[in-house]
Amino acid sequence: MRKATIFLMLCLIPILSCTESNTKPVLKGKVTGADGKAPLMAHASLFALGDDPSESQQTVQIKPDGSFELELIKGRYNVLMLSAVNHQVVQIPLITDKENQNIEVDIILAAYDYNEDISKVKIIGDWNKFDFNTAEPMTPQDDGTFVYEREVAADTLVYQLINIEKTERSVNGTMSDYFRYDGGGDYRSVIKVQDGKARIVFDPSKLLKSKYQELPKITFDDNNESLSEFFQISHRTEVETQKALKAVRSYFNEHGNTRGFKYDFSAIKNICLEKISQKENELLRKYAAIKLIELVNFGENIDSEIIQQINSFLHIDDPIWAANPFLIMDFYKRVSDEKNAAQLFEDNLSKISVKKVRAAALIGIGLNAKMERNNDKLSKIYTELKTNYADMPPQIQFYINLLNPKKKISTGNPLPDFKVKLLDTGQIVSKESLLGKYYLMDFWAVWCGPCIGEMPKLHAVYEKFKGANFEILSLSLDQSLQNVKDFRNKKWKMPWMNVFLEGDTKNEITQAFDVMSIPKPILVNPEGMIIATSPDLRGDGLEKTLAKYLKK
Repeated sequence: MRKATIFLMLCLIPILSCTESNTKPVLKGKVTGADGKAPLMAHASLFALGDDPSESQQTVQIKPDGSFELELIKGRYNVLMLSAVNHQVVQIPLITDKENQNIEVDIILAAYDYNEDISKVKIIGDWNKFDFNTAEPMTPQDDGTFVYEREVAADTLVYQLINIEKTERSVNGTMSDYFRYDGGGDYRSVIKVQDGKARIVFDPSKLLKSKYQELPKITFDDNNESLSEFFQISHRTEVETQKALKAVRSYFNEHGNTRGFKYDFSAIKNICLEKISQKENELLRKYAAIKLIELVNFGENIDSEIIQQINSFLHIDDPIWAANPFLIMDFYKRVSDEKNAAQLFEDNLSKISVKKVRAAALIGIGLNAKMERNNDKLSKIYTELKTNYADMPPQIQFYINLLNPKKKISTGNPLPDFKVKLLDTGQIVSKESLLGKYYLMDFWAVWCGPCIGEMPKLHAVYEKFKGANFEILSLSLDQSLQNVKDFRNKKWKMPWMNVFLEGDTKNEITQAFDVMSIPKPILVNPEGMIIATSPDLRGDGLEKTLAKYLKK
């Protein structure tokens, strides 16, 4: 009997070992609201670092007691996103090299950060497809509430409120029979409708206020305490960049441009520099470097010595670049130059394991080939991207389209036919009517910071060349004509031909001209041929390019 028992145990050993090795590590969590209670409705989503939350591999509704459980994604760094009714979204990086270790975390969420002045509250809903641009104001009442009424054919009405939360999100209201998750981190209020008429009341006194200070608060189990440091860097950077974006919008509204704007990132910059100097946690060091490099996109200067220090320990094939794949293009240009960066990408493509990072490296090679007019290499890179990266997110699709060597809007191609109505005169102009002139077509918008940054150069070249058979045709993609009029009534008069395209990136003109981002300048010669595009028509390059064709 003893021998049989031993034999059976020996037989089971490989089975048990196999079962254990295939067990997926688990993330367990407990969520508490800012009022100390479990949220009314909440969701937890898990996705790979660098992926968009909409690409979440797992999303679960959090249980009534606030608990949830998810399987960690093996082979990739993870990110946990938590959202709840009346609460701010929080994303928590789970960056660890302990592949098979379970993680436990407790989270206390922060309530929405409401505006002090909520008198401009507006409402959106299923009747206008939740479109911010057609939001309607709610009517203030003597008791401090706001009311919105409308007739409804269905038995429910779904809505959200805008202009009440500091990050300008659309959020649930204070009147709801139940809620629906909108898939992006916020919730929609649902009310039941009787007799075909809905009356929605927004009561500011019912807005949730935080019971605790310094929220959100994240606490990991003893085996994963170091993960809290990743969150602190990530969250602090997110908070500061959101403040910076709001500050630059405010600055623009006041000054009509963003020249002279500067935001103080010193606090988060110093935190990142401190972590970079510490070698005890190599993963944290690399993640801090990524977050520091991100600040360059907001105008923050990083000393070349720091760039070289980062280059010494953060290599191009490191999977942590997934946190922000497109940073590699700018970073390695700062390490050396664009040509050497492109060569580095070519030499290391096969070593880059994260697909989005590999796509960014290919794009870097393609952009350099485009700049050097190396059409053979450009065609090769474009084919590779088009064939193997067609499933990648819109940002990558944008660059694939940009690198298309057969694009309609390319130097040497004829300009597509068009016909537009000028704002100031009502005159119709077209490709045919402008034959015989050099002209610069400029797709732009008031809300586009880089577009506004080009205004000084545009006005300068117009004054210099306007008598040399040269015109400018600006085509606005703003949602409101009044915004364009207000802008032109201030500092930048734009005393040339102007057209309003009503913010529609899907109309015949924007599609014909491959307008996927702005500003988009196009220089046309008297024969109606495209002779220059961006970047030769941006910044100081604009005057230099025009001077090649226009004698003044």
